[in-house]
Amino acid sequence: EERLPRELHKLAGEAGILGIIFPQKYGGLEGSHKTLIDFTEELCVVGSGGLLVGLWTHHIALPPILTCGSEALKDEIVPAVLKGDKIAALAATEPSGGSDVANIQTTAKLGKSIG
Repeated sequence: EERLPRELHKLAGEAGILGIIFPQKYGGLEGSHKTLIDFTEELCVVGSGGLLVGLWTHHIALPPILTCGSEALKDEIVPAVLKGDKIAALAATEPSGGSDVANIQTTAKLGKSIG
């Protein structure tokens, strides 16, 4: 199959890999960005850069939750992602912009949910 096996998230979570730079309060290791870079370089040396792309989608998804989310939201989402139980990612696309987030024209308005 041409997809990342789901169990790799769980294994990475158990090894602490998903939490390298995230707060201990939520199950992270609270390591430095230097540690993250060193780890990344080592995996890339052995040709595993693609693995990181698949496993580390949470590096774009969790910062807004940690910065702007309520404590209840953080408590619900962040530990589960860092354990590998859930996957957090950013999805950004629309017909006129594709994945070019700087060109997205969609706007949000406060109101009734449509979901």
